[in-house]
Amino acid sequence: DEPELWPCGYYTNGHVLVDAEKMSKSKGNFLMMNETVEKYTADATRFACADAGDSLDDANFSRETADSAILSLTTEDQWITETMASPDLRSNDERNFMDKVLVNETNRLIAAATTAFENMQFRE
Repeated sequence: DEPELWPCGYYTNGHVLVDAEKMSKSKGNFLMMNETVEKYTADATRFACADAGDSLDDANFSRETADSAILSLTTEDQWITETMASPDLRSNDERNFMDKVLVNETNRLIAAATTAFENMQFRE
C-alpha cells in the first residue's frame, strides 16, 4: 500500500556462502534467517549481510563478522550509556570548535553512506 517505501532495487546471488563455504544442509552450515536473527540479533545479522558482498560474486555470510558486530554494538551501547550518565557533561547548548568539527564530519559521513547505500555499495 506504500510504494514509496518499497526497495529501489535488489541484488541476487548464485550461492550464499557461510564462512567462505557453500551453504549446504549436508555440510551442516545451512542458516535460516529467523534462526540467524535469534542467534546474532537483527542488527548483527544486518551487519554481516551488508558485509557479505555488494558485487556479483557469491555472498559470504561470516559468522565472525556477526559475532564482532554484537561485541561492537554492545560496547558502543555501554559507552553511550555511561557517557550520558556522566555528571561532567556540559549543560548548555553552546558549541565549541570541536563540536562543530564533529557535527561537520558526521554530516559528511552521513552523505557518503547515503550515496553508497543508494548505489548498493555496502562495503564502502
